[in-house]
Amino acid sequence: MAEDARGAVSTGPAQLRVTVQGADDAPTLSPDAATTAVELGEDALFAETLDLAPFASDGDDAQQGVPLIFQVTDAPAEVNAVLDGSVLTVAPSPAAQALRGGQRFDGTIGVRAVDAPGLASAVVRLPVAVIGANAPVTAEDDVIVLGEDALS
Repeated sequence: MAEDARGAVSTGPAQLRVTVQGADDAPTLSPDAATTAVELGEDALFAETLDLAPFASDGDDAQQGVPLIFQVTDAPAEVNAVLDGSVLTVAPSPAAQALRGGQRFDGTIGVRAVDAPGLASAVVRLPVAVIGANAPVTAEDDVIVLGEDALS
């Protein structure tokens, strides 16, 4: 029942219809991904991979089946961090060559998931360690050609 400012009263029940539209939620990237530490040797051929897809989800029904996009937000100079779909490949960068044998660098790589409309998850920090190695000394044969009068 409703009454206006002059005292008029409604005579019957009224219905009020409310329509609620859901908002698009950002995807989530579980911090559990950060429990997978990546430890690398100095050798530039040594790389580790981590599939981020099992740690991510997007609860919006309209986007089920639409793949998420993964992004590296930042990485230390000592590593190269490259994404191919949801698979993150981490390898020592040329900057890691400055590490002495046994010297350890610890840092983090920032990653996030982004859904089709462009909403991003919070950045998850993945720990990474690079351990320096002593590279073996290499020697190469040299050929020196001297003329017969070169030593006189």
